[in-house]
Amino acid sequence: MVAAIFAAQRGKKVVVLESNEILGKKIYSTGNGKCNVCNLDQAFTHFHGQNPDKIKAILQHVSLEQLIAFLESIGILLTNRNGYYYPRSEQASSVVYALETEIKRHKRCLIYPNSKLRTLSRTKDGFFELVTRNDLHIKSCCVILCMGGCALPKSGSDGSGYYYAKQFGHNIVQPYPALCQLVSKDPITRYWAGVRVRSRVVLWIDEQKVACEFGECMLTDYGISGIPVFQLSHLVALALREKKNVRLTLDFFDELSNQQLIAFWKERHKKDEKADFIQINQAILPYKLLDAIEKKMQQKENPNVFSKGALSFEQKCEVYAKLYKNFPLTICDTKGFDHAQTTAGGVQLDQINPNTMESCFQKGLFFAGELLDCHGDCGGYNLQWAFTTGMLAGKHA
Repeated sequence: MVAAIFAAQRGKKVVVLESNEILGKKIYSTGNGKCNVCNLDQAFTHFHGQNPDKIKAILQHVSLEQLIAFLESIGILLTNRNGYYYPRSEQASSVVYALETEIKRHKRCLIYPNSKLRTLSRTKDGFFELVTRNDLHIKSCCVILCMGGCALPKSGSDGSGYYYAKQFGHNIVQPYPALCQLVSKDPITRYWAGVRVRSRVVLWIDEQKVACEFGECMLTDYGISGIPVFQLSHLVALALREKKNVRLTLDFFDELSNQQLIAFWKERHKKDEKADFIQINQAILPYKLLDAIEKKMQQKENPNVFSKGALSFEQKCEVYAKLYKNFPLTICDTKGFDHAQTTAGGVQLDQINPNTMESCFQKGLFFAGELLDCHGDCGGYNLQWAFTTGMLAGKHA
């Protein structure tokens, strides 16, 4: 949509071939329906791909101020919530409406819904010829492929864009899901399902600490979800594809050291020596999580370690503190493309002109968005990538 607007603003006749019945279907699910469009934190480390230098070169063409100015120019008033920019309405539908209205404002810009591409070829006279499944035939001097990746296929992203990119000589970094939930076979998950808890999440791959994130996690019957997990998921997906061992460790008391936590327990124990650890912690952690931790204790090599006072209260404190602040969870899978918010991998960026988004192989063929080998963290970065590459492609096409 942004590519269409920027091409139409330059007086060109533009045709938008939309495979869905409506434009912008995927936008409706962004930011939990509130559509986080960009972020005050513009560090390039929030974007990932095999060619970070090319990602940086592309993003440098459109500043945050320019992006905000564009969105406001088409009628989207933004609000800044702790560095996260949302439409003031806090509705993703507002963004779709504004983009579609701006397209329709340009009389030479035509939208064809339910028009999924069937073939794309180059004629002898140098034009592109496009044929859709509903039998539209279009001849054009330029084509911009903005077909998305594989994530959330019900929104229309079916990976077909890779076929057309390869058809014109482009290599594809094998796609894998990013920003998605993680799956564990640990039987403990059935006890904690439905719990939300703030936690520091550390990712270990082949017993090497790789990354960590902090925030609210959702503990589920299949494993774990939440923004900290989403931020790590592309690393997990890649490691699992390479047959590596993956686990998380969760710190449920990130703000306290082991000794501070133990001191708190001892103080509580002085007031009620009959209280067990669930009773001591019931006011500070959800009961289902406490119950799950007890079940985890029973998975130890010696399940009777706590029976009949085998350990003193002080010794139990040491054991529990290690588990509360270093809870292990083996990961066996992600929830896949059906649940992923975006796709990692895609068209190799070293085969794209970073100043124009034009193919290095085919004059007049441009690319934008998730189809390319770049994905961003949660926080508006994937929409920023879509907007920026759409602006460049539309302008130069």
